[in-house]
Formats: sequence, structure tokens, C-alpha cells
Amino acid sequence: MIKGNFNSHAQNYDKYAQIQRRIASALIEKIPHNFKALRILEIGAGTGFISQELKQRFPKASILVCDPAPEMIKVASEKLGTEFDFQVCELPKTSHKFDIIISSMAIQWVRDWDSWMKDIANLANNKAIILVATPTAGTLEFLPQAFKKAQIEYKGLLYRMAEDLQKSAEQCLSQVNHSTHDFCENFNSSIEFFKKIHRIGANVEEKLSPGQLRKLIKECEKLKTHNILNARYQVTFLQAQNYD
Repeated sequence: MIKGNFNSHAQNYDKYAQIQRRIASALIEKIPHNFKALRILEIGAGTGFISQELKQRFPKASILVCDPAPEMIKVASEKLGTEFDFQVCELPKTSHKFDIIISSMAIQWVRDWDSWMKDIANLANNKAIILVATPTAGTLEFLPQAFKKAQIEYKGLLYRMAEDLQKSAEQCLSQVNHSTHDFCENFNSSIEFFKKIHRIGANVEEKLSPGQLRKLIKECEKLKTHNILNARYQVTFLQAQNYD
């Protein structure tokens, strides 16, 4: 998993990650209402929003909060307190298996989805539920377009197909299904957009020269509709179960 710049932006993450919370809330709703869980694992947890919500629903559950960015885990531990367990890691080192494994807006940074899914299956109890939300193809389409028009090499994420996520899960999990939904944020200017993604550590413009950044902003402005820059996330929600 690539850490991006999240480590240096952990303190501001909760303030600016509104769309990430909307997506996380939608993922939580995928858990069946009658499901019982004693051990829960959140991967790529950031500051632990999902874990905090799940503790209210499963107050007796032991919850392990994992993220590869140490500062994210520091913020999460300060916010959530001693009722939770924490690890700075991509995947936890533990002898325990889990009834719910959940990850939101994180595995787009994972290079090998096949291996990741196999590791998840090994961490899952029999009949465990695995829930993943990740941006897939169609997300922020205007960005690579603007880079191309500005004649700047695009080094940001290339979002994969939802079907690729499904195929990776089907290799080692059961009852796999997915659905893809639009989540949008509107910005009055492209500068607002770049400031927003910079503040949560997901920025793609950090290595650009001032001149390149001006060119990129100019091209993004041309891609506005009715004077609004629409940042659209095509988010795929995957649900699966593990059977020994």
C-alpha cells in the first residue's frame, strides 16, 4: 500500500475528508442488521471514522484499527481511546481472525489486489463479512485530461475497473458482489479542488513547478461545467464472505 502524503496531513484529515465520510457511511450500511461480530478489523483506517461508528453498533466487539501512516494512527488513538487496538501497518500481524474486515477508500493504493484479497481471506473467520469501498475507473476523469492538455506527464492514480476488484475477490472469497455509485464534490474553482486534496494528503500536484501548476489549473478551469468543477468519484462497493 502506498502511503501517499497522508502521514503529514493527518491532523487536518477529519476537517476536510467529508466525501470520504459519506462513502464510509454508505459502506457501513452494507453490514446486515442481524450480523453479530466479536472481532472487527479496519484496514487503511485513517483516523478511525469507521471503527468509531462500528463500536456503537457492536459495543462488545474487539476492534483493531490499522493504517500504514503513523500520524494517522496517532490521531486515531487520541480520538478513539483505549477501547480499541491499533497497529501501524498495511495488514496486521496477529494470530486473531475477524468477523468483519472493512476498508474504505484505501485499496486504490494497493498495487496487487490478488495478493491483498488472499491476505484478507487468511485474516477472516469462517462466515466473516468482507466490505471494501474504493474509487474505480471514471473517478476524477478531468484530471488526466487536464494534465494531457497542459502537456504534463500524469503521475497520479490510474483507477482500475470494478470488474478487476470482483475477479480478485472471487479467487479466494465467496458470495462476492459489487455495485458502483457516483459521489460528487463541486468546486467553484480548480484551485479550491487542489487545496482540498492537498489538505487530506491525496495531492497529485506536489512535484509540479509553479509554471506547470498554473498551466494545469488553467486547463482544469476549461473543463468546468456552468462555472463549476465537478469532482466525481466512481466508487465501487464490494461485499464478500469467507468460508473455510
